[in-house]
Amino acid sequence: MPEIEARTWSTKSYHPYLSPANSLKAERLPGSIFRKKYLVKFDDPYLPMNPRTRKIYDKERWTGYEVVLDVYPGLFAWGIILIPKDYRPGEQRPVVVCQHAGRTAQADG
Repeated sequence: MPEIEARTWSTKSYHPYLSPANSLKAERLPGSIFRKKYLVKFDDPYLPMNPRTRKIYDKERWTGYEVVLDVYPGLFAWGIILIPKDYRPGEQRPVVVCQHAGRTAQADG
């Protein structure tokens, strides 16, 4: 999406929304630029996840845990999960997962 490529870093608190239609349409194309340029595919098998957590927040309505998962030797996935305190065992709620990562060094082509 050229409208994203042309953007520069900004400290403004508001930016206009972009329609996801163009992005979704482009991603469905074989060999999409997004997939080639921003997504990295690893062929090596992953390590067992070996999940580790520790409580880092304890608020009135929720508790936050730091979560670490093994990926490869020397590489791990890290994040924070917030669990509502009124959550009941077996209850299902929607989950939002956000991943932020930089592009790894790789040859374009």
